[in-house]
Amino acid sequence: MKIKGIGACLFLTIAIMLISCSNGDTYEIQSFKVENTQVITDLKNVNSELLSTVPSGTRWTGKEKMQVVSADIGGAWGGGRIGGRAGGSIGMAFGNPITGAVFGAFLGGVIGGAYASWLAAPAEMVDIADNSQSIEGVCKILINDDMSINESAINRSALRAAESTTTNKLDVEEELIIESKLDENSLNIGKTHNIILSVMDGSVILQNEEQALLDSSNLKEALFNSEIFIDSCKAMGADASVGRLSTSDTILSKVMELFNQVLEEYALKTDDVAFIIGNYVDVIEESNELTTEQKQCIKSGLATALYSFKYWESTFEE
Repeated sequence: MKIKGIGACLFLTIAIMLISCSNGDTYEIQSFKVENTQVITDLKNVNSELLSTVPSGTRWTGKEKMQVVSADIGGAWGGGRIGGRAGGSIGMAFGNPITGAVFGAFLGGVIGGAYASWLAAPAEMVDIADNSQSIEGVCKILINDDMSINESAINRSALRAAESTTTNKLDVEEELIIESKLDENSLNIGKTHNIILSVMDGSVILQNEEQALLDSSNLKEALFNSEIFIDSCKAMGADASVGRLSTSDTILSKVMELFNQVLEEYALKTDDVAFIIGNYVDVIEESNELTTEQKQCIKSGLATALYSFKYWESTFEE
């Protein structure tokens, strides 16, 4: 087991080093190519069509909300991407790199998005003292080995006492989920994001923590015990919280740029966000220019956008 752990760390260190390397000239060439891809052209058309229906000066007015939501999206996108690569390396030490990559991307998206929220949010709204450890600790309790949400860990009786506000932060209406066209795993990233924020703001209390930790698999334990994995995901969140986008994948950065543009100029409420996402998912799923990994990273960010918008919409209105 010790050898496997050393192997996992070695694979992960090499993977992170490779991901972090970049070249300015190569980036400029890639940027030019990305601008001319069909998927970017199609998404620009989606933006143009949506924005052509917006009356001038009538949309988003909450600049502070928009900054936090954009940070959440960027953290989820970046965390999902680097988490997938790192998870694949750790999974290789257990003989299952594919499962490691999928699980790593899921955890990375959640951790990156939540950490970006904690850094970008106004201090009075997320006042937990022990930030990074709490985020990964809550994440470890909430996420099952199959990437479903450990609903039994949420104190439902406490939720009922504050149902009018807390439930609004946690849940997105079923019709909007359908309209978004997002898959269950992506939606779970978004929902977990909001549960973590609600734990941080004190409106959600967790229970059954010890049992959840006892039930963890070896792969899950290895991911959470890897400082390189956790720190890399949090670094994506930190960058996103101040508006720095990862440029190591130019097409993902461009998709996020276009999405943030239409979100800021079109979205007034969560219904609008679901509608935008549904249009984006149509283009993303049909594209043959994006890898499966890229599509999942994008959908992780879109799901985080849907739930994050709902959370901050409810929070800022309180």
